[in-house]
Amino acid sequence: LDVDNIDVYTVENGQIVGATVYSADISQEDRFWQE
Repeated sequence: LDVDNIDVYTVENGQIVGATVYSADISQEDRFWQE
């Protein structure tokens, strides 16, 4: 996967409890995760 993105993590009590990914190419991102 070669695409620019920004990951935003939600941390509670020292643990990652959520993540949101903002991708520059959502189609390429989707194809990668469907393989």
